[in-house]
This record gives sequence, structure tokens and C-alpha cells, in this order.
Amino acid sequence: MELTHTSATVKASKTLRLYPVGDVHLGATACDINDFRRTVQMVAEDRDARWLGLGDMGDFIMPSDPRWNMDGHDWKRLGYHKGRPTSGNLAVEHVAFIRRELEPIRDKCLGLLDGNHEDAFRKHYFSDPMREIAEAFKVRHLGYTTLIQLDIAKRGRPDNLWTVNIFAEHGATGGGTIGNATNSIQRRAAEWEADVYLKGHVHQYGVTQKVALSYGERDGEPRIAKRDRLFMLTGTYLRGYQIGVQETTTYSERKGYPPSEIGGGVILFDLEERRIHGMSTAAYAAARKE
Repeated sequence: MELTHTSATVKASKTLRLYPVGDVHLGATACDINDFRRTVQMVAEDRDARWLGLGDMGDFIMPSDPRWNMDGHDWKRLGYHKGRPTSGNLAVEHVAFIRRELEPIRDKCLGLLDGNHEDAFRKHYFSDPMREIAEAFKVRHLGYTTLIQLDIAKRGRPDNLWTVNIFAEHGATGGGTIGNATNSIQRRAAEWEADVYLKGHVHQYGVTQKVALSYGERDGEPRIAKRDRLFMLTGTYLRGYQIGVQETTTYSERKGYPPSEIGGGVILFDLEERRIHGMSTAAYAAARKE
């Protein structure tokens, strides 16, 4: 568990966009790297974007892991650093691969969480990949669960400060139906006070929102004030099913897990209206084209 306080300045619009990015599984043949790269490009091209790593950025499956499959690794891309990886340099290749893919947006990162894949790797192979990447990017390594206090301001208007709290975890439970996963993250609101709740791990995308009403004032007059609470399951870039036989049979297919919608989400913090909204990266990309 880590606590951190950081800030972001909105430069080109009235809205800060936050992209929770997790469950990418770089290094796996089933990783939809093209979709992931589109998300990276969206963040890179948006002056008012930030992102938060939600864990499982890499696959990190080693030969001693029961999920190991020789054909499950993206050997071509992993082999960029020192040739064809072996069990002796596979971790180095994963870290180098992740760093290369995230390099265009390293300066917009709020921090990096661990996922269960990095956590298991650290326990058994005496290496801490996400801490290494966080140190290289000069951002906070946020462990498995974090509470972030984020100060948002408009450039040239430092007096117009909006402070929001973000609870984020990679997660370990709540798989199965989308309802079960949603209930799991919403229950966190009874335990942690925040405006935004983020959860990965379940390889599902979903967003729900609750509005709390309270007494407020505007220009000296009483009004009903609204406070948004947003809950997001942050999606995945790992395909559960692929065309082919043995060489492309994924762990999810062997276990009979439900297929995953590929992609993640984006959270919009409207600085002027003090409202919080969420949508999928695909929906946001489509809306920008109109």
C-alpha cells in the first residue's frame, strides 16, 4: 500500500484525461500490441493526458510457472535486447520491451502499480521489474494498492485548484461475471474514501457512476451540490482466444474463461463543472473523430 500526492496542470482544454493502463501482458503472443499502441499514441498526442500503470504490464511467465507455454511468448519482440531470450535473460527482455513501448509517454505517468504477474515474478526470481521501470522513468512505484491525491489546475489559474482522490488496485478477486467484478470494486467505497476507484486483474472493462448530493452555495445562494464517484474496471490488452491450434492456444482458452473485450478506459475530469466521467478508449477515440 502506497500513498502519494501529485499534481497535473490542464493546458489545452478544460478537462484532464486520465488513462488507467493495465493487464497489457507485453511479451505474450496473445497481447494485442496494436490496440495497446493506439492507446499509447492517444496519450502521447493529448497535451492534457496522464496515465497510471495498473500492473501486469508484462506477462513474465517463466518455465517453472504452471502457465508456461513455449509458444505463448512473443519471441521476436522479446529478442530485441540480447537475441533469442532464454530462462536466463527472459526477465531482462520483458523489462526492456515494456520500457520501449512506454517510452513515448513516460513523462505523463502518475506512477506504476504491481500486478499479480510481477508480484509472483518478484517472489520467485528475486527481481522487481516494476520498481526497476519506475526508477528508470523517475515515477513512484505504487505497490499493489495505492491512494492518490491529485491536484488539478488550469494553466494560468493556480487559484482554481481541484483536488480529487483516486483509489487504485490491481486486484485479486471479483472475476466471473461483469456484475461480480463491478460489485467487488464498488465495495471498496465502504472501506476507502475516494472520488475514483480503479481495479484491474479481471480482464474486463466496465464503468459505473454514483452521484452524492449535498448542501452547497453559488454566488451566496444555496444549491444542491453534486459529487461524482466513478468505478472502473480497467480492461485488458490480452486476447483470450486466437485462431489456430497448439501454437496459439491461450491459458484462458484452456481454462474456459470468457472472452475479453480488448482495450481500456479513460477518465475525464471536467475542471470547470467539477464533474467526473468515464468511457472506453474506443468510445473516446470515436467521439474525437466526429
